[in-house]
Amino acid sequence: MTALKRCGAFLLCALFLFVAPACGDRHTHDGEEDHDHSHDAAHGGTLIEASDHSAHFEIVHDGDQGVVMLYLYDGRMKPATSKNAPLLNVMARGEPVRITGDGKAPTSEWAFVHDALKDDVKGRFRITMGGKTYTPEFHGHDDHGHDDDHEHGSDVHAAHGPHDGTVASFDGGFVELKLHDDKGDLELWIAKDEGITQPLDISCDATIDVTFVDKGGKVVTLRVRNKDKNEDEDGKPNNRNGMTNYFIFPGDSGADATWLMGAEFEANVKVAFEADGKKRATDAFLLRPHTHGGEHGHGHDHDDDDHGHDDGHGHDDDGDHDGPKHGPHDGTVERFDGGYVELKLHDDKGDLELWIAKDEKITQPYDLPLAATLTVTFIDRDDKSVTLRVRNKDKNEDEDGKANNRDGKTNYFIFPGDTGANATWLMGADFKSQVRVTFEAGGMRRATKAFLLKPHTHGAHGHDHK
Repeated sequence: MTALKRCGAFLLCALFLFVAPACGDRHTHDGEEDHDHSHDAAHGGTLIEASDHSAHFEIVHDGDQGVVMLYLYDGRMKPATSKNAPLLNVMARGEPVRITGDGKAPTSEWAFVHDALKDDVKGRFRITMGGKTYTPEFHGHDDHGHDDDHEHGSDVHAAHGPHDGTVASFDGGFVELKLHDDKGDLELWIAKDEGITQPLDISCDATIDVTFVDKGGKVVTLRVRNKDKNEDEDGKPNNRNGMTNYFIFPGDSGADATWLMGAEFEANVKVAFEADGKKRATDAFLLRPHTHGGEHGHGHDHDDDDHGHDDGHGHDDDGDHDGPKHGPHDGTVERFDGGYVELKLHDDKGDLELWIAKDEKITQPYDLPLAATLTVTFIDRDDKSVTLRVRNKDKNEDEDGKANNRDGKTNYFIFPGDTGANATWLMGADFKSQVRVTFEAGGMRRATKAFLLKPHTHGAHGHDHK
């Protein structure tokens, strides 16, 4: 009897070993094939896994409401948090739209709200989590995300390639595009693989067009450096029997590249070229410069966190690089592409007020919908960000009681308002920080360069919050 039990146990173990691979997690590692997991999307959305298995992202799209919910998980499908608001870049009716996630950082749940999300759009997220940057794809669904069939994909890739450029895919391969902040010059590599290790060569006579979608559709053309060796900036030759995967701008063309200069430059771009008689093109993606030290030119000092750089911007101990300009409300004035903002920090409460204007004197309101939000990122405070909203949707009064609602639009926003968000860390007459203001207007992302914010100080009686 004992022998029979042992035999039965052996057979059960053998059967288990035979069946087990068909159960639980199954990962395929052949090229770009999807990973199939037993994990369930907790909110009934689309589940995507990072290609290095370090993170998961659940995406729930409600097209009726124009809302996308993003849920963050670690490699073991436990909730993971991000302290920086993720971005969602989509193409809506041929125009790029950037949407900033809304959530109480640090959090694992982020909401994206925009009319563009009512359409069947596609794009990419940009998520910084655990010291890594992920860019999972987003595909709007006709069924608005109510399909219970969850998609597990490996379409999350690192934002940067081996040359410190930005990697984007096209039908048939990948490009790595690198913008140098000090000269405004561009380098581009074409490859068969996402790691940019297998050159996808085209003729040395070929040209590559880069379109700056949110810079008026401006286009620059990249060519080989020369038809001899076509060396990159490290002197490595890239001519293989009249074929190459390396292109640059402006090279010796004499074209103006100064408008591409600066550590704060960023734009949504598309790359297009021809290969094998077919037009190849990437979707729009965000290009930011590779930053360099101020005295060493292309001395490759790479930071991906937008912190201050010793590159001639003058972020000294006090940060007063150009002498901050003060507006009529005793706040700090800074320019963005299309207008100006005045940002005021009160030392006694840590609350913020912000006005948007068409002119530097902040006399001509630059109005946005009452539902709009603005993000202020505190760069040297670990990129901590806060979201400014209207005080209310009735009159939206400022602290002097002046109404700022003009037919459902306004130029006045505050933090924390009645959100309950903690503002105590902003309090104190000695507070100062390099900040950047970002928001959306006219379907385009607007952003100031980094500037120094110091508080407006109050006497012992503080100020009234009406």
